[in-house]
Amino acid sequence: YLPDGIPEEFASWDKIFVPSEMADRLAVNGLPLNEEVYLTDMAFRNTLGKELEKRGVRTEYLDFRLWLQEFLRP
Repeated sequence: YLPDGIPEEFASWDKIFVPSEMADRLAVNGLPLNEEVYLTDMAFRNTLGKELEKRGVRTEYLDFRLWLQEFLRP
């Protein structure tokens, strides 16, 4: 939480509240490809993904575990 709340510029924006447990698992670490398409981990298909889709955002999924295995390979 911000000390003075949400900055005025964002006050009227639609917000998706993410529980801290999901944030700890990087639920908000996705990639907006444009205003209509968001890329996130498939682990969030039934949570964040559903909320985005309710708002008309097409959500595409990757298995980030596979990417991390490749990225962290020695």
